[in-house]
Amino acid sequence: MSARVIHKFNLAHGLTLSMPAGARVLSVGEQAGHVMLWAALDPDAPKVDRSFRIVGTGYPWPANIDTAGFIGTIQARSGLVVHVFEVTK
Repeated sequence: MSARVIHKFNLAHGLTLSMPAGARVLSVGEQAGHVMLWAALDPDAPKVDRSFRIVGTGYPWPANIDTAGFIGTIQARSGLVVHVFEVTK
């Protein structure tokens, strides 16, 4: 097993990310106008697909999102507020 590192993923490039197995999501935020996700991971671990969804404040709540998958809230410079969830179903 190699040393754990922190990597960032751009959620604008897709809501299903290929991440090393066992990756632990640390936070989400806005960077240069993009929704980013940071995770601690072993870069040598086999990759698995993980799905995420972004829900804007005041928008309809999709039925397949459980609050147990809540990762974080982003308050963008533009004033938009979104909430990021991991979807396991």
